[in-house]
Amino acid sequence: MYGSDNDERPYNLNLLFNALGAGSYIRLLANKLKEQNEFGFSSNEEQLITNSKLKINSKVSSFIDNMVVRDIANYKVGITFIEDEYRNDVAMELRKMNFDIDLVMMIILQAALFHIVVLKTMWMLVKLLLCLAEKVTKKLQAVQ
Repeated sequence: MYGSDNDERPYNLNLLFNALGAGSYIRLLANKLKEQNEFGFSSNEEQLITNSKLKINSKVSSFIDNMVVRDIANYKVGITFIEDEYRNDVAMELRKMNFDIDLVMMIILQAALFHIVVLKTMWMLVKLLLCLAEKVTKKLQAVQ
């Protein structure tokens, strides 16, 4: 899911870490390293990973379904509200879907933050930000 080699093991290990918590995860991996020649997941661990993926997929689908797409400075910009922990999953899913937008702005209300993920080229983001800065400057000058 993550990375160019499509190896899901690091992603699955991260999901397992989140499901178990740090202490249990460390104990589990320490035991696996002592007792096994080849690393694999037990059926219980596989179930925890599957449940985590189902939860993530549900959340990500909801964020994407509620995304609004607007033309800003001749670019298609997706704007959606998300929970911070899902920002990478949303970006990866949009790339995988080849969603017809140039970039996405993910607004995270809990932290009063936003992330911009460029789906096509970085230069596009620079031009968009320059255009937005120019518009804001003009509005501020008009107010004064």
